[in-house]
Amino acid sequence: MKKLFFGLTISLLFAAAFTQAQTKEFIFFDGTYEQLQTRAMNANKPYFVYFYANWSPLAKRMNEETFTNQTLVDYAQETYLGLAVDGESILDGGEELAERYNVIYFPSVLIFTSEGKLMSRLSGFQSASKLLSKLKQFENATGAPDITVQAEEELPPAVDVPGEYLFKVSAKTVKRRGYGVQVGAFSNYRNTFVKLLELENEKFHKNIMVFIKESEDNQLLYKIVLGPFSDKSQAESYYKALMNDNYYSGSVMVELAEL
Repeated sequence: MKKLFFGLTISLLFAAAFTQAQTKEFIFFDGTYEQLQTRAMNANKPYFVYFYANWSPLAKRMNEETFTNQTLVDYAQETYLGLAVDGESILDGGEELAERYNVIYFPSVLIFTSEGKLMSRLSGFQSASKLLSKLKQFENATGAPDITVQAEEELPPAVDVPGEYLFKVSAKTVKRRGYGVQVGAFSNYRNTFVKLLELENEKFHKNIMVFIKESEDNQLLYKIVLGPFSDKSQAESYYKALMNDNYYSGSVMVELAEL
């Protein structure tokens, strides 16, 4: 009987260990950005900062896919320090840090040397293989921060105010007739522009409309709609096609006259 119990215990422990191994994910640094910099300097380890936003489906996908990939986790946990911050959070300084490094796209990953020099900026969803490749590329990089923020990839043209950008917008008004697919609703223009860039540059949509409505408390609401479609059946077919991609989860078909 004792042997059976012992064997059962071993089996349970093995099963628990196997389950834990299967669900292993990257453990981000638990502290402030300044504490991260100090730890990186003392440990002589490069580090990266992962900027996310709670509303971003691409950030959610990175959480579920990229930072749970075992090859990436095993390498990054040993070689790098990593910090995850909500780029729109005022309470924990995420918004301030995003402005400091001109991060306007969520998700984004910034890679630094142990001394704090920015080596690479990755915007949008990053697969585990791509992020791993970039981390390995700058694993042994050295250098202190320059006076100006550096980035490997070209940034939009900046204006005189640090952390702000100019957007060139071509817009025209359209009549509220027909149908469309609403893929987002935001309370500030910054998130709206980020979503627009995401739809255009990553999802290759050119039929994007923005409906701007003022609420009773004088706040603006921005609704992003794909369309228009003059025929309801066309809109329905388009909507069904989009639903094959989890990115559009939460989207709804709308009649433009009712917006």
